[in-house]
Amino acid sequence: MIDPERLADNLDEASKDVRANGGLTWDRVSDWTHAGRMPARGERGGGMADGEPDERIDDRKDDAAAARYHAELSTLTKRIDADLHRLRRIIGICCPSPTKGLASRDMLSAQVAADGWCVSCWKDDQNLTPITMTTGGGKPRPRYKDRCRFCGEWKAEHGQDPPVAILQLMHEGRRITTAAIERAMGKSA
Repeated sequence: MIDPERLADNLDEASKDVRANGGLTWDRVSDWTHAGRMPARGERGGGMADGEPDERIDDRKDDAAAARYHAELSTLTKRIDADLHRLRRIIGICCPSPTKGLASRDMLSAQVAADGWCVSCWKDDQNLTPITMTTGGGKPRPRYKDRCRFCGEWKAEHGQDPPVAILQLMHEGRRITTAAIERAMGKSA
């Protein structure tokens, strides 16, 4: 396992690079791919050129390289985002913030709700999602009894809390498809 300090240093450095050059990198890779050519001469490629067949061969090679960069950047950023989200969840579960009022890992649903957390989301790896509040009538009160908005709307529509498989998708920030819902609800083979 990697040392947490080393990981934190690498994340800090990567964060600085992404903040400084991320937008330009995304724009260039997108331009290279969608324009069908890399930027002007002298900047990683030959660009479009009227002339020698060798230059056209270079252009095709540059197009292929641009497509690989675009695909790799897309895959890396999605994977890093998902991995960092999961890492933060695990750290939050193992070392919850003292302000969250967690006295033990064996909290009951009533305790979770009393501390302001969604009892349904708690079923997914003890995920702490705040109960959605509304200010109807000027005084803040829970929008859905003991649930976040997602779980409250799900329960209103389906008559039960979302299955853990659906909660996992939601907490990971992934898209919840009709097929995933049917699978989780046991409606498909």
